[in-house]
Amino acid sequence: MAAEFIGLVCGSTTGRIYAVINPDDDSELDNPRHLLLKVGVVELPEIPPPEDPDEPQQQPPALREPLTMVRIPRGEYEACLSMDDVAKIVSDRVSE
Repeated sequence: MAAEFIGLVCGSTTGRIYAVINPDDDSELDNPRHLLLKVGVVELPEIPPPEDPDEPQQQPPALREPLTMVRIPRGEYEACLSMDDVAKIVSDRVSE
């Protein structure tokens, strides 16, 4: 059986795409192993340098977000001309 969907593993809050899954069969997207990538890391802005030059620079802790699988029809995915187009589709689906 041919796959009619492409799976995109993305952050459920940011919509950032972490993996694209091109399955041989749609049932492969039902396997939760794809979400075992742990959690995505959300980048934070840098902390300004300390006033004391001898004090080490501190970095903010990384924020983590849960992952989700977004399925999009294969034809819709293949019609995208760039990953920006794919990200737009994902952001529309995640925000629903």
